Amino acid sequence: MDGRSMEVEGWKIAKRLNILKIEAAAKDEKWIAMEITVFLFCVFCWGVLVGYLRVFLLDCLGLDEGPGFFTHFVRSLSFLGEHSFIFNKNFTGGFILLNKKKRHSRLEYNAIMLIGMGMHGHANDAQLFKQMQLKGIVPNDVTFVAMFGAFRHARMTEEGRKLLSSMKSVYGVEPKIEHYSCVIALLSRAGRLEEALNLIKNMPIEPNESAYGALLGGCKIYGDAKVAQSVGIQLLDLEPPHSGRYIDLSNIYAGSKRWDDARTTRKLMQDNGVAKMPGVTSVKYPKFNSL
Repeated sequence: MDGRSMEVEGWKIAKRLNILKIEAAAKDEKWIAMEITVFLFCVFCWGVLVGYLRVFLLDCLGLDEGPGFFTHFVRSLSFLGEHSFIFNKNFTGGFILLNKKKRHSRLEYNAIMLIGMGMHGHANDAQLFKQMQLKGIVPNDVTFVAMFGAFRHARMTEEGRKLLSSMKSVYGVEPKIEHYSCVIALLSRAGRLEEALNLIKNMPIEPNESAYGALLGGCKIYGDAKVAQSVGIQLLDLEPPHSGRYIDLSNIYAGSKRWDDARTTRKLMQDNGVAKMPGVTSVKYPKFNSL
């Protein structure tokens, strides 16, 4: 349905509206959920009023048919970037969809936070996180991944750092490697590379390529060859066939004019029989051939 909606003409989608109103009475949740994707394309591309969509969905379809329909709807709307519908400050409470429902679940909150807000860089997750707790819904590990993602997009570094520290003590959720990786990425993007490196060294979980890769990405942004060297050694051990790691590390060395280290990294890549992946940019250094 997602693919078909990108090809169907808008007037044909709009024509489905009357049919949907009739067939909604059948309460076929899965069928309605698929058709919503098509209708949303019409809203996005043909300027149908979001308010009209709201009335149609809430009054004709209802949002108390279970979390399956709700999460699919949020997913479709979020991919279009229409968060003004989900979080509309012109309406009391701001959270129209959740406030309309009589029953709430953690799945629904996570759907908006992870799929909706995290993907598009909104920081409203903090407000939604508070509302979730006020309703007595306990956050889980997915909730925190969504929160860290929103903090990363909004560059709310300190908030993310504090949330990681309070996961176990306040919420009883043991941080996993994905949570640490999110915070490492958050710190790295903020230029706090040494702090990110210390977090890797001191966290109670064995770091993986995701954690090291997030820090190497920060080193690439800020040109920190010293931290990159520590991270690069670990990454090459974890992912020896990953050509991008060699290239990134070599480019960081070259950017710091550490030509010998750049050449050594390039040679190590060749000795290990690692071929450069198509689409990876080559950089020519003054003292040796390009990658």
